[in-house]
Amino acid sequence: MKTLQKIKIAGKTVLPIVEGGKGIMVSNGTTAGHFARAGAVGTLSGTAADRVPRHERIFHAKTVRQRQDEVQEQNTAGVVAQTNLACEISNGNGVVMMNVLWELGRIVPILEGVLPLVRGKLDAVACGAGMPFQLAELCAKNGIYFVPIISSARAFKILWARGFKPHKEWLGAVIYEDPWLAGGHLGITNSDPIDKPVKPMDKLIELRSLMRELGIGEDVPIIMAGGVWNLAEWQDFIDNPAIGAIAFQFGTRPILVQESHVAKKWQPILMNLTKDDIAVNKFSPTGFYSMAVRNSFFKRLEARKATEDWDGPRGENTVGMSTPDGKKVWLTRAEADDIKKMRGECVGCIAHCSFSGFCDFGDTTMPLDPRSFCISRQLYWACYNENPDEHLMFVGANGHRFATDPMYENDHIPTIKELVQAIMEGR
Repeated sequence: MKTLQKIKIAGKTVLPIVEGGKGIMVSNGTTAGHFARAGAVGTLSGTAADRVPRHERIFHAKTVRQRQDEVQEQNTAGVVAQTNLACEISNGNGVVMMNVLWELGRIVPILEGVLPLVRGKLDAVACGAGMPFQLAELCAKNGIYFVPIISSARAFKILWARGFKPHKEWLGAVIYEDPWLAGGHLGITNSDPIDKPVKPMDKLIELRSLMRELGIGEDVPIIMAGGVWNLAEWQDFIDNPAIGAIAFQFGTRPILVQESHVAKKWQPILMNLTKDDIAVNKFSPTGFYSMAVRNSFFKRLEARKATEDWDGPRGENTVGMSTPDGKKVWLTRAEADDIKKMRGECVGCIAHCSFSGFCDFGDTTMPLDPRSFCISRQLYWACYNENPDEHLMFVGANGHRFATDPMYENDHIPTIKELVQAIMEGR
């Protein structure tokens, strides 16, 4: 295996290994701090970040706009706490980065409020799930590097022209996230359809060619994300002049590390996954495709969608709910009541929500879709409820490899230091 050289990411020379950000709180200040301490890039989630010590997420306001105020206040305190924790653990080593969704409700006010509070501590902000035109300006204003997450050179070209170019000195790296292999929300588009995957090599060469055309320095690395399990399988990407400086992001493997608070609860499920237990789907209320475990929660969504083919109710306890595309799905009365209750308790966590109908812009609303779910609750419950099988579990396409990787034999859960060492050795 080729020897991996340190490279510069967000202004610091580090190992070319990046922790993939996973919200809500799967990656946090603890995991980020330990990745940075190992000389790599640690990534904490800036989505519904926990305060330290942890507080329950309780909202008292009566309207969704007022509850958004509470969400923003709690999240700001959480990001500051998790950043401080990561910096304390890292002891000045590596890079501490925050990952946020551009699709978050009130994302601009959130960043405007929190970035000045973590200036000098947080090294970079990674952002995807949308077109973050204002990201560069918000970060540069606070002396923090920006790291866009894109799934095509075309998207980066648009971002560069409409927001990034004036702040190019603060571009810390560019994450290419493979939309056919990554976990969580995916950048699948009409130009890159779900059934026609493109090899990541072709995508990275195209992206580097564009970056050179735009005058972006060779020292700005591309971070390959999605489908990365061990580096022995990526030798053609290392020291490849057509790609240039490259680092690799690991999102799924760091779920099972001793420093992760979800590891022991998720381990029995992850260790028994097969390829068929992981699926791309479009259930997310964001409207994006995503990749997740086909657990009990997921299968209930599949079963609900399958009722579109019914010609009417089946049983006295069946309730029909309309969908935006003119169809109808059939649920038990308890399920329908639960959906109505959760819609009434919406906190406006994402800018456009097909589940609750909330829209962050003006007085407009989204068409309601009962085939979706409250993503904030499901991600939170997957972390903190006892049985993650009953909730949303994002995972990448390689999640089934836990079952066959010798590192995880006999229920072994490695430390982050141990995992980074194994990655560097191609294991």
